[in-house]
Amino acid sequence: MSKDEETKPSDEMTIGQAKEFYAERGRMVYSDDVDLVNLIQDADWEKGIPNSNYVHALSLTELIFSNTRKSLLMLTGQTCDGFISCLLDSFTSMLKRFRQQQGAARIITINAVPEQMEKLHKLEVTYGDVLTVRNARASEESKLEHFIVADKTILRDEKYHPPLTDQNLASAIQATVYFDNERKATVVSRRFGTIWELLVPKSK
Repeated sequence: MSKDEETKPSDEMTIGQAKEFYAERGRMVYSDDVDLVNLIQDADWEKGIPNSNYVHALSLTELIFSNTRKSLLMLTGQTCDGFISCLLDSFTSMLKRFRQQQGAARIITINAVPEQMEKLHKLEVTYGDVLTVRNARASEESKLEHFIVADKTILRDEKYHPPLTDQNLASAIQATVYFDNERKATVVSRRFGTIWELLVPKSK
């Protein structure tokens, strides 16, 4: 096996293995994406970058957190803290920037399991001035697609998949990230807003 092959994620890698891989060397494998994002934003290029596997998905999501200055909307599934746990430093750094910019992060989880919600609620306690998390219940037939919208122009649009575990193949995660597409981001932001309002307790 060549040195390049050793440093690239395997097609047979599971999500659990992908998390370990990214923690060890994922940022180095996809370091070129940093320059690509800068080019996209400078050129007002609306096209997206598809992720090739879970490791790449983590890399692109970390770039979202790193490039976000004031607002984040996120709709995610029952293993809701997966990306956030793997990218905790970048996520909390983003929340600290929000404090300086009077920004806000709002997260909707779908059918989140209690232990996952507990992790998010601990973050909410620490960063309650800028982070709000709400859990929604939905049938599997709803097939809600997960997404992230950041600063009104960045969008991570994930294809629908059934609930995943660390034993699933890393290729099960398929998403496209747009780093400068206000039109698409606005459409998805409105979808988020509709769901969010349904989850806010009505005042008497």
